[in-house]
Amino acid sequence: MNNKRSKDLTSIAIMIAIIIVLGLFPPIPLGFLPVPIVLQNLGIMLSGSLLGAKKGSAVVAGFLILAAIGFPVLTGGNGGLQAFYGPSSTYLFAYLMTAFLIGLARDRQLLSQDRPLFVQYLAIWIPGVLLTNLVGAIGMSHFGNMPYLTAAASTLVFYLGDSIKAFLVLILVKRLDKLAIFK
Repeated sequence: MNNKRSKDLTSIAIMIAIIIVLGLFPPIPLGFLPVPIVLQNLGIMLSGSLLGAKKGSAVVAGFLILAAIGFPVLTGGNGGLQAFYGPSSTYLFAYLMTAFLIGLARDRQLLSQDRPLFVQYLAIWIPGVLLTNLVGAIGMSHFGNMPYLTAAASTLVFYLGDSIKAFLVLILVKRLDKLAIFK
């Protein structure tokens, strides 16, 4: 195996491990929604932001495969195919799109130091917060027997925390890019 491929696989494995560790933090149930507040979406945003579309998507695909085959890698120690059928299921599918789109923004230099900070933030926020919650609302609507617009509106409760996570990702990416750890 050549050095670049070895480094890429190591980066992917490290990011999967980070997402799993973020899942060790207990979910915060909201009571009025069937979907809790979690930290793993921070790792999803980080994987695309640091590794780009291809490797960031590979991270999330690997993570979701581990979850699907039963490893307890999801928040709260959950895993198995049943996690892909329920109110949170569409969030899991959204994670793959999120990592890809944020990674695409990185690949197209939208996260580069040359761009205004607001553009960099939006390149993370739109897929990482807006898209994830809009896609996630599909599962809440279907499994919660509520109209989609009601489900989408109910996800607004996640926006502040997710927006803070997106900002933390931006700060981490700027710091880690300077260290060239994931280059």
